Amino acid sequence: MTRCTPEHTVVKLEGVPAHGVPCTVGGAPGLLDGGIPYYGWLGVHMGSVAPRGDLVELCGKPIAEISSLRGNACIAECTDFSFRLGGVPIGLSLYLYPRAEPEVLLIPMRPGGMELEISTEVAIEIE
Repeated sequence: MTRCTPEHTVVKLEGVPAHGVPCTVGGAPGLLDGGIPYYGWLGVHMGSVAPRGDLVELCGKPIAEISSLRGNACIAECTDFSFRLGGVPIGLSLYLYPRAEPEVLLIPMRPGGMELEISTEVAIEIE
């Protein structure tokens, strides 16, 4: 964890590709983009086109279903899942990092709902 405010916590990712958070769509690799699950939808950037209706998986767990295609990117509607940090529900703000090490913003469901110390290692659960 690198920065913490009442509205969000910035976490540096380790062990992921340099450009963002990896996922799979119908078994093909992609990178997640968007605020999930609180927006109710997300984007996936891919090297190939994904069929509509395919599932987006994160760490082997389905999190969304493809609803529309735009070139090598797609929009997907979130399924019924949640992220938790220490048992507390959170949202994730994800975006691409073409030049820097990827980071994720952890978003508490209410401002001030998450207090972490700088340099704390965190583990996020998908339920």
